[in-house]
Order: sequence, then structure tokens, then C-alpha cells
Amino acid sequence: YTVTVTNAYGQVTSQAATMSLGSFTGAIASYSATAVTDNNAAVWNTAASYTITNPSSPVQNGFGGSFKVAWDNNNLYFLVQVNDPNYTKDSDGIEVYLDGNNDKSSSYDTTDWQIGLGQSDYSMAIYQNGSKTNPPTFPSYGQFDGSSGYTQLLSVPWSDLNQTASSGSLVGVDVAVIQGAANGKLLWHATTNDDWHNPSLFGTVE
Repeated sequence: YTVTVTNAYGQVTSQAATMSLGSFTGAIASYSATAVTDNNAAVWNTAASYTITNPSSPVQNGFGGSFKVAWDNNNLYFLVQVNDPNYTKDSDGIEVYLDGNNDKSSSYDTTDWQIGLGQSDYSMAIYQNGSKTNPPTFPSYGQFDGSSGYTQLLSVPWSDLNQTASSGSLVGVDVAVIQGAANGKLLWHATTNDDWHNPSLFGTVE
């Protein structure tokens, strides 16, 4: 491209420059025409899976995890798989971090959330900057136990993210899986355990 500047004294054009845009490197959310209520919903058959591999603290015995993302007109959905044969003894959990307007700020604002889901007590806790809080509308969640791990489904209303559902919407996101007995933690995007106060470390979901 070139830039041309014109004023009363004449016109000048810059030398040609080339702009290269890289491909999107975040996670892709699959659209569902119906509400997603469990881990067997049809949308999960075609949704891309993203492995959670960045250790902020060491894990043991092959512990790991992955997640998928879907959306409909009302909610953004996360299906998180935790791989741990000893999960019933390990007090495992997951965390989903959300930056509603994807501004990658260095501190939380009113549309940024840390949502923790406990495995052993089927609990949900929601934080901003490390302090428990209540969103305008509470997300819903469900747990599905297996023999070598478990899956948790989180449904986050678009209204909590101050967004209207549409194709191409961008949300800042990170996902963590926690091995409670080992005090171990893996993250999808960040490489340090600072998501709880710094949304600039999040990745992006489209």
C-alpha cells in the first residue's frame, strides 16, 4: 500500500509498503443451533480440541487436560476434559478465565472473570482480581465422571461478557486444569500462574 498526503502546496506519495497478516492462532468456538446441555451434544463431535500443556506448577502420573468451545445465541460453552485416573482422590479442579471485551488489559474490569469448578464437591466459585464476586447472571455447569478422568461443562451467558452473540466475536480466554493432591496446574495459554489478576496473559476464542 501507499500513503498520499495532499495540501495547498501539492501532493506527495510514500514508497510502497507491504503489510502481512498472520493467521488466527486462538481457539475456534463451534456454533450450536440448540442449547448445549451435556457432554454428548452434537456440536462436540465437530468442535476442535485444544490441549492444555503449560505447567505453572508440576503435575504427576500423566495428569493432563483439553477443552472445546461452542456458542449459541445465549451462551458461550466450555467442555473441559481432565485426564487423571486418580481424580476421585486428587481433589482436582478446572479454572476458566474470561476477558469479555478481549482488551487484554493488565487488570480485571467488570466483564473479566475467573471461574473455578471443583471436582470433589461439585462447586463453582467466581472471582475478579482474586476476590469472590457475583456476576449479573450466574453461569451453569455440570460434571460427567469417567473411569480415567472426568469432564466439566460450563455455560457462560453472553450478557456476563457484555457481548451480543455473533459469528466472529472475540473473547479473551484461558483454561487451567488443577491436580489438587500434587498442587499441580497446567494452563492453555499463560505460562505463569498470574491469570487471576492479569487478563493480558489470556489467549483468544473466536
